[in-house]
Parts: sequence; structure tokens; C-alpha cells
Amino acid sequence: MKTAERAAALLALVDAHRESRCREIVTPAAEEARRIASAARRAARQRVGAAITAERAANNASIASAEARLATRIRMARQLRLKALIAEGWQRLPPALERRWAEEHSRDRWIGACLDRAIETLPHGAWTVECPASWSEAARARVREQLAARGIEAKIETAPDIGAGLRIVHGGIVLDATAAGLVSDRLAIEGRLLHHYGEETQ
Repeated sequence: MKTAERAAALLALVDAHRESRCREIVTPAAEEARRIASAARRAARQRVGAAITAERAANNASIASAEARLATRIRMARQLRLKALIAEGWQRLPPALERRWAEEHSRDRWIGACLDRAIETLPHGAWTVECPASWSEAARARVREQLAARGIEAKIETAPDIGAGLRIVHGGIVLDATAAGLVSDRLAIEGRLLHHYGEETQ
């Protein structure tokens, strides 16, 4: 074999060896690079997922906090409105009762309800019926007759503190159906006003 042929064969052997060694080095390196890149992508997806979850949780917490503040403001506004309505109701109630008493038909119903309640709750016997000083003798006589028809003996007296309504006394028991007496239980009246306003807003 000539020298040139031996050199070419030797160079071919070196090239083959070099290519073999390159494959031995590059193939594992490429696989390692793919593994690293895949791991990096997974880690990036996990970080993005964690960031999105954290952001969503923060947004949900912010929304819940805003909703709670809004609900509190709505509740406070409603309470203030109801308070204002109750105050207005208290201002309008006494004049409304006075108007009811001044109107004959509603006054008769008021008196009838008062006498019915007294007959249900008070012991029979001698009653004292206190009425407004402005009441005529004829009006007093009508009440006396209504009670007599039900077997109740009654003395009718005027009371300077009564502007509207009646107060019936038997012994130590008092049935106060005067305008002032009807609104004396403030909590009960406010409860009924709240119920009335609630029905109006439904």
C-alpha cells in the first residue's frame, strides 16, 4: 500500500472515530437538553398556574370584601331610611289620631272597639269612663246607654288631659284607649310601623 493510500485510510479511520465520538457526546447532550427544556417548561407552567391561582384567590378575596362592604352600606342605608320613616311616623301619628277622633264615623268605631275590649278584659261592675272635656252630654249619654245595654253600670266623667279617646277605670285596672294611651308602647308601635313599611316596600 502506498503512503498516500495509508494516509487516506488513516484519515478515514480518524474521521469515523471522530464522528462516532461526536455521536456519543452529542446524543446524550441533546437528550439532556430536551430533558432540561421539558423540566423548565413544566416548572414555568407550574409557576404560571400558581400565579394565576394566587391572583384568582386575591381577586375573589377582593370581590368578597367589596361585596361585604356594599352589603354593610346597603344595610346601614336601609336602617337610616327606616329610622327616618319611624321618626316621620311618630310625627304624623298624633295628628292622624286627632283627625280620626274628630270624624264621627271613625270616632264611633274607636269608641265601639274600646268598649268591646273593656268588656272582654275588665271585670263587670261599676266603671268610670273618662272622656274629653269637650264631649257633649248627649255623647256621654250614648256611651252610658251602650254599656247599660250590655249590663255595665258606668259613670262618665271628663278628664282635662284627654284630647281624643276614652279611658275606662275599674278599681285599680285602667284601659287607656286615649290617643296618648294608644301610642304609649313605643316599641310595639315602632314594630308595627316597621312591619307596615316592610309591606309597602315589597
